[in-house]
Amino acid sequence: MRHNQPVTPETKATHIQQLETASQALATHDTARDALATALHNAIINASHDGMGPGEIARHVTYDRNHIGRIRQAAGITHRKP
Repeated sequence: MRHNQPVTPETKATHIQQLETASQALATHDTARDALATALHNAIINASHDGMGPGEIARHVTYDRNHIGRIRQAAGITHRKP
């Protein structure tokens, strides 16, 4: 590893480009992830409105039924027993 060595303008420019590229990629990833999570939450809410319970939904998604319950609660969907 190099420590305390002078950084050339070319090396600094390369580092800056790498930092900016990585930062932009992360921001894009976060935006895409948020959109995908919103789509999944909407699908959970729609399935819940049509009568599917948290356990049944959980068998088809990567969330457990407790998290699905929190999504349902935030959407104002109360637990209904048939």
